[in-house]
Amino acid sequence: ECPPGLPIGCSRVAVLNSHRTGGVEPLEVRGVELGLVTDAFKSTAEKAGGRLLYRGAIADGSAGEFQHYRFISTLFGFPDDLFARVSLTAEEAAVLVEVQGQLRIGYGDMDVNTNRNIRLLQSVKEATS
Repeated sequence: ECPPGLPIGCSRVAVLNSHRTGGVEPLEVRGVELGLVTDAFKSTAEKAGGRLLYRGAIADGSAGEFQHYRFISTLFGFPDDLFARVSLTAEEAAVLVEVQGQLRIGYGDMDVNTNRNIRLLQSVKEATS
């Protein structure tokens, strides 16, 4: 969930508590193994300039992976965090990709996190089709 007090510096595309999504939904990938989708997300995020800070199990024990990246904005050099949860849907019929991008400092982000989330989800969709 986006932190309180950061309404325009956070973008969350998720099943629960979505915020500033740019009109996109969480990505559901069908017919592709979970591990291939987690690897595709990692590759896509790193190609977009993200530095992987953590990659590991989801805290609630769900099947899948949690990934944390740091991006540096090109305009002012501010750091942003990107969190990704790649997990199986409840019915295990698809792999679900949810993302949240947020500022580390400041208040507004000129839609940088929203646009990054949209591009990453689209790139993962293309890489796994």
